[in-house]
Amino acid sequence: MKFKSSARGFSIALVLMVISVVVVIGIAVATLGVQNLGFMNRDSYNTRAFYVAEAGLAKGIAKLKTDSTWDGTNGGTEKVQTFSDVVLQPGTDKYSVQVFNNFYGTTSMANCFKGITVPAGSCYIVSEGKSGPSGKGGSSKYAAVMINKGTPFDNFGVFGDKSVTFNGAISIDAYDSSTGQQKPGEGDAGTNGNQEGAITMHGSSGSVDGTLYAGPGSNLGTNGAITITGHPTITGGEQVLSQPNPMPEVVLPSGLPLQNLPSDINGYLDMKYKFVAMSNRGSSNSNGNGNSNSNGNGNSGSSSSSNTFTLTPANYNGKLNISSQQVVTLTGPGTYIFKGIDIAGQGELRVDTTNGPVKIYVDGSVNMTGGANAGGIFNQNSNGTPKTTDLRIYGTANCTNFDFRGHSEAYAGIYAPNADINLRGNGTVYGALIGKTIWIHGNPEFHYDVALSKLADDIKVIKVDSWQRF
Repeated sequence: MKFKSSARGFSIALVLMVISVVVVIGIAVATLGVQNLGFMNRDSYNTRAFYVAEAGLAKGIAKLKTDSTWDGTNGGTEKVQTFSDVVLQPGTDKYSVQVFNNFYGTTSMANCFKGITVPAGSCYIVSEGKSGPSGKGGSSKYAAVMINKGTPFDNFGVFGDKSVTFNGAISIDAYDSSTGQQKPGEGDAGTNGNQEGAITMHGSSGSVDGTLYAGPGSNLGTNGAITITGHPTITGGEQVLSQPNPMPEVVLPSGLPLQNLPSDINGYLDMKYKFVAMSNRGSSNSNGNGNSNSNGNGNSGSSSSSNTFTLTPANYNGKLNISSQQVVTLTGPGTYIFKGIDIAGQGELRVDTTNGPVKIYVDGSVNMTGGANAGGIFNQNSNGTPKTTDLRIYGTANCTNFDFRGHSEAYAGIYAPNADINLRGNGTVYGALIGKTIWIHGNPEFHYDVALSKLADDIKVIKVDSWQRF
């Protein structure tokens, strides 16, 4: 009986031991599970915090595109932070954005966030993303970007978003009108297109003192993105863009007085659609009859002659329609907005930049007719040779066609990202030509003015230099 009692006691002890081990293992597994769950939550919070921080960066970059002077605050003496603990709906995750804007500085901005130095001409944006409960349970992560500011005229004298076609003995090089120096090897042309024949060059005697760039992902082999016939000279060869060249939208400036065009040059009153010629004949003297006045009906710039008009800077509620033999003069400095531009035959649009630069915004197409003696747009400066930086023409999304002829000298920077730009003629063009597609026919000389890239331009290109998480 004593033996049986001892055995029974041993069994109880063994059961208790097993139960204890199971309990310990259960507690360990539960503890490990809780820890793993905590790690999973923390990992989830970390990931979400990074995403939220990058959402803040995107918001900051978008704000900077509309206001290149933005310093991260709403302005005023109190300097209230624009984006502070902004909650992403639905949920409780939030971000805050700091901006160190040195776009217009002349020296580096030192000791910024975590000791970062922001070079002159750059902007550093830092976004903090927060996810999860405050304190130890949640996560706080940062994303930052260093940004450079540019203009649509950076890097390329001729650029088509979809394609570029040269048909003739075109010559392209580069110079800097601000210094008067030639810029060997910088007369680049390119496209974002990567299809077969995205850049096509016909002509045995053409020359490009620069590089031809096809869009990202292009094949440069047989049946590739760059098609060349004949034996043109291309000093920089052929290359592929590492990323698309930015083509920002053109937004009409606000604040200009609204004016009606004189009836004789208001295209809305003419049911017959005409075309536009564009060229430049250097300096040309006015006949003196283009005195500006108002007729009391809201029309601006009518003159004593039905063929001569002078307009002042304004937002014109009409399409500028210049028929053959008519002359319209725009005076600088100032900004002009038209619903479109039509110049027929030997009609002329003279842009007087003697006293300052002129910007022309076209919220419609630019078209042309006329032969070898066609009129056009003339950049005039009575102090000497016109400057391309003094005449810039911008086409909005409604500008889908930009057709002009050049038989002498043209000085202008032209940016119409939604337009098919067609240049015909054998003249000399100074400036830049940027559009959706570029088609140049004839034997023109094209001189890219790199001074256009130095302007504090209205059309801003935000270029990301570096991106980091921490």
